[in-house]
Amino acid sequence: MNDGDAILIGLDKKIDLDNDKILLRHLVIAADATTLIFEVHPDENGWTFPEGALTLKDKQGNTYKNKASYASGYTWGQYIVSDYPPLEDGVEAITLDFEWFDRSFQKEIPLNQGEIK
Repeated sequence: MNDGDAILIGLDKKIDLDNDKILLRHLVIAADATTLIFEVHPDENGWTFPEGALTLKDKQGNTYKNKASYASGYTWGQYIVSDYPPLEDGVEAITLDFEWFDRSFQKEIPLNQGEIK
């Protein structure tokens, strides 16, 4: 972002997943990776968010699977940075698609709200 080669999208969106809260913070789009930064505030002690169960999808039919994640544990939950492959050219929105046994959510994120940093 410091070189002007990435787009930072401030999300500030909340997802209720049963009694747990997912707080979407930022999406960083760069030529070599797409990075999602979010927090998980679980209602259940000991539950950790399975980052691999969260994929990104676009309307062109592409699915972007998690390549790597970094999670920090706190008393309130987890702070997670997840890396995905770079998005295809022309993608205007992505859908966060989470499926883990009987828990799921989908959230569309428009990409035209970014700021070049």
